[in-house]
Formats: sequence, C-alpha cells, structure tokens
Amino acid sequence: MNRRELLARFGQTLLAAASVPILIKCTGGKTYLWTSSTVNQTHTHTYTLTMDNLTNPPSAGLSTNTSSEPGHSHTVSLTLAQLTSISQGASIQTSTGVTQGHQHQFTLSTALAVVS
Repeated sequence: MNRRELLARFGQTLLAAASVPILIKCTGGKTYLWTSSTVNQTHTHTYTLTMDNLTNPPSAGLSTNTSSEPGHSHTVSLTLAQLTSISQGASIQTSTGVTQGHQHQFTLSTALAVVS
C-alpha cells in the first residue's frame, strides 16, 4: 500500500477517532505514524511521520505539512528533542502553524498508537 492508499483507507476512521495515533506498515517495509488533528472551523487534518524520522531524526528537526482539507494545509514543526521523545514512547502535543486564521493540535505518540 502506498501513502495515498493509506490516507484514503484510514482517513474516515481517524476522523471518527480524532487524535488516536496509528502505526501502519506498508509495502516496501515503511512504517508510518499517522494521526488526526483536533477539529477547528468544522474540519480536521491528518499528519503522517515515517518511523525513519523517529528512529533517525534529523538534527535540525522536521517541518512538514498536514493533509490538505478543504483546500489548505498547515505546517507541523518538530524539534530533534520532540522526535526523540516520540520515538521513546512519550506523548507530544503540538500545534500547527496558523493558516487561513486558524490552527490545529495533534497528539503524537508511538506508545498510544494502535497497530494496523
């Protein structure tokens, strides 16, 4: 399963259970930590990290985008310390950057993740 199929397959499930992290193994051996944001302005976003980003976190941290819902995305920035903490099972709450006058919160944790 590729990332696009992954998002399509689990998107509706996560909307019903916002902020529940899921670990998903895909073809090619990649594992993803995937979660949904809090609701703001009647919508949510999903956010995906590869386990590679947690087991070998970039020293400068990581800034990547959420899913695009409805027609916009948000930036999530995580420090090296946050990525390391997540990989060790800590639960990290982080906020996105402000886009179109609002932001969302995510809870990221491998310890809380449901394995699929």
